[in-house]
Amino acid sequence: ASTSDVSVEKSVMRYMGTPGMSSICEKLAEGVTRQAQTQVTGFEWNSETWTLYDRNQQNLGTFDWVVVTGNSLASPRWRQTFSTEPPLVAAAETIACPELVELVNAAGALGTEPVMIAMLAFAPEASECLKKLPFNIAEVRGHPILGKIVLQELDGPCPAVVIHSTSTFAEENKKTFGSTSTAARLGGPADSNAEEIVIEAMVDAFSQVVWWIAKVLNGMWFGLQVKKHI
Repeated sequence: ASTSDVSVEKSVMRYMGTPGMSSICEKLAEGVTRQAQTQVTGFEWNSETWTLYDRNQQNLGTFDWVVVTGNSLASPRWRQTFSTEPPLVAAAETIACPELVELVNAAGALGTEPVMIAMLAFAPEASECLKKLPFNIAEVRGHPILGKIVLQELDGPCPAVVIHSTSTFAEENKKTFGSTSTAARLGGPADSNAEEIVIEAMVDAFSQVVWWIAKVLNGMWFGLQVKKHI
């Protein structure tokens, strides 16, 4: 959607987890022992096994395999967020393993597009208004702040909507971390004032886009008021 053209692409099929995006991972991880919200900052190779350490140098256990599912452990952005060397980079410098060096170089070279995400919770009476929106997932085009809107659980006590920023907006605010974000939980700096400014901008952008959509749909007005943001 943009200021001059708002349209719905009915031919595009997108998917989302129910009741939330984490449901996909939770289903795949059934029967697996999990330890979440733990920052792995150290790797030690013992000829046949790996020993992992957290940021306090506490032993997290010894394992036959280490599966890396993202490039953050080798990304330069790790330095920006935590002001320490990316764990895999540090491991490659001490472990004589050509394959690990190759992995680190490949992961560090991967390009990324940052995005900021906010979850909006509404009063129960907003549910019917949200259901009038002609989509479950929408990509917003031409807006400087808002990039995507995802309708989550609409029938519960707090109907929820997840909004994604554009990568440009996220890059402009890359030093701002949400107080409940993964980066903050794992030790990244959090500025409550900067966080509120970013959230306010994203909420205002959402309200603006919804107003555009309502205007296109025969002047229908959606009286939505945010109950709280997460």
